Amino acid sequence: MASHRPTATIFFILMAVLIDMIAVGVIMPVLPALVGSFSDSKADNAFWYGVVACSFGAANFIGAPILGALSDRFGRRPVLLTSFSMMAGCLLLTGLARSLPVIVALRFLSGFSQSNVAIAQAAVADVTEPALRGQRFGLIGSMVGLGYVLGPVLGGLLVAVSGFPADDWRLGAPFYASSLLLLAAAVVAAFPFRKR
Repeated sequence: MASHRPTATIFFILMAVLIDMIAVGVIMPVLPALVGSFSDSKADNAFWYGVVACSFGAANFIGAPILGALSDRFGRRPVLLTSFSMMAGCLLLTGLARSLPVIVALRFLSGFSQSNVAIAQAAVADVTEPALRGQRFGLIGSMVGLGYVLGPVLGGLLVAVSGFPADDWRLGAPFYASSLLLLAAAVVAAFPFRKR
């Protein structure tokens, strides 16, 4: 009889997803202000924030099947590690960016690389008996929801502690923190995926 207790492999996948989602949420409190720092016009700010948000969502939509196909061909772990590292680099560069087109491009690349939740689901399916897959997919959903709750809270605290928006470094601080979190997710995802 299959055990309902998550294996070590499942645990590491869940932790990687949680850290990934927290990293995505950390930048939420500061992203509108970063976009708004390039213009004094509310209309321009609203337009460009819409472009930034849409570019991330569109890339996420495009990236999920592509990353899924790549993970089928090259393995779950290498593609997960690459996507975490790519997103970490994009967020670091977003914090340093000084033009809106660059931010839009970086958010597109971030959205593409953040499609890795689909890979995490496939990895869970690979190491889970069919009878337990619904339960394990539910755990992934819980990690996504928890990450989206904790991320903005941590981002808001970081902004408050850093004295936002006193200077450009503090404006980018949540992006740097998010980049470090994604590198931590890559370390967690580096543990081998295998059945236990």
